[in-house]
Amino acid sequence: MEVIAPSDDRILRITPTDDPPGLRLAGELDATRHGELSEALSSHVAEEGDVRLDLAGLTFIDLGALSLLTSAMMRIVPTELHAVRAFVADQAKRCGLSADALHNLLVAVTEVATNAIRHGDAPVTLRTWPDDGLICEITDSGNWQPEEFISWQPPESAVDSGFGLWGVGMLCDTVQVRTGSNGTMVRLRSA
Repeated sequence: MEVIAPSDDRILRITPTDDPPGLRLAGELDATRHGELSEALSSHVAEEGDVRLDLAGLTFIDLGALSLLTSAMMRIVPTELHAVRAFVADQAKRCGLSADALHNLLVAVTEVATNAIRHGDAPVTLRTWPDDGLICEITDSGNWQPEEFISWQPPESAVDSGFGLWGVGMLCDTVQVRTGSNGTMVRLRSA
């Protein structure tokens, strides 16, 4: 198990706990700390599965952070993409997504998860939360460095690289891609 380094910037402290395994949050959790919280949650889920949170030390939490804490998250296992689709379908039903929007989202999530498994490094995680529909965020730990700017124009051929990501853009209302030395994150929104 990788140990999550404690974070202490005197505003927010995130510390791993052993019994039960989880995270202890203390201080103030505002918009400037969402990325730090999201990274800690993703790392813990990737290593441990479930996250147990001790929030007793929080003196302030904003609505965005509350949304992060209530998001649903799972580790993606390469041989269990059916479980990913079932997880997304369950979350989408809670958000009232239409059957057509759900179908499109399931195809898009499967494509992005498959790319993360094939081209990224483990762990691969999926996090979902409601926000004018449903947002699905797939994250891997690879080091993808695209040779050029990601284009939303169709590739010349279906066998060319990038066809899947272009298709994902056709299926979702919003697609965001962020990549760097810590991994790649693809965020999909469907309403």
